[in-house]
Amino acid sequence: MRHLPEYIADLLRDKSITTNMGKFQGILDFILIYPQDKDYIYAWAGSILSGIDDEKVIIDYYVNYLPKVEETHYRANMQTYLIAAYDRSGQHDAANEVRLQKASESDRPGYDYKEIALSCNNRNDTENAIKYYEMYVEAEKKVCHSEDYAELAEIYNDARDFKNSAKYHKLAAQKASRDSDFHWMNMGRALALDGQEDEAMFYFKMSLEINPEDAWPHYYMGQTYQNKKDVYRAMHHYTEALKYEPNFAAIYNNFSAIAYNEDGNIALAIEHLEKALELDKEEQMQFLIYRNLANLYKKISDYDKEEYYSTKMMASLGFIYESMGENDDEDNDNEDIGV
Repeated sequence: MRHLPEYIADLLRDKSITTNMGKFQGILDFILIYPQDKDYIYAWAGSILSGIDDEKVIIDYYVNYLPKVEETHYRANMQTYLIAAYDRSGQHDAANEVRLQKASESDRPGYDYKEIALSCNNRNDTENAIKYYEMYVEAEKKVCHSEDYAELAEIYNDARDFKNSAKYHKLAAQKASRDSDFHWMNMGRALALDGQEDEAMFYFKMSLEINPEDAWPHYYMGQTYQNKKDVYRAMHHYTEALKYEPNFAAIYNNFSAIAYNEDGNIALAIEHLEKALELDKEEQMQFLIYRNLANLYKKISDYDKEEYYSTKMMASLGFIYESMGENDDEDNDNEDIGV
């Protein structure tokens, strides 16, 4: 905070006042002596009060005294403390209302828009997260960093708006002083998910030009070729990816799909899935592997193992699962193994 009046400095140095509430009240009392310094006094009193462990008292103070403060710098300081108190007490909508007010009074509102966007995103309010992040990048576009664009790209990705995700990954890559390969790769991934697979390939290759030893662009190229039913090129890129990341479980899951769907080789498909299961303990991947193993064992009428992996599949989601018998899901007998 700017200028500290000497009379406040003297009070803060007074060792006979030992509590924050005592210092707070002492500073606030100065308003009777120095009414011309009201902005200093209300802001400094609030900063001292914010050190106590009572959010209601803090919020009540700022709600009552913030309207009395006119100077922008001190208003912004008080608004920051009020926002923090609202957030600590779980009143995030109220905190965002103050952020909006603060933004409206600032010549650099972008920071507040970003804080609103992140607050909304943390509470899965994707629509407002996107709205305010877009306002942030528009307000701060001259100084936005690669990470800012990448963060917005991820919010769009979570919303499954892959076209806009690709747009902001591209901006992130163009702005990046390093790690541009990562952003080009993610732009390619977003384009592929948006159905623009041929264009996606260009950006996967661009990423590999920058970092030839990255397994992930090869993996995404393999997936894209596999989706296009070009299993030979898919296998080539999966094999290249394994050179740099031998424990890439998702690739073994995809090998399994190729072994079964293209060659009907159930034994090899199961072998690949068991390898994937050994390598990856992440719940989402394990669910997929358990599901595929259950389907394969059902196809060879090994119902004990089908039931075992069906139970593991449901347990990975937090469910208690009981088999309903070996004729369950008869409609799935001809189902392909998924990737």
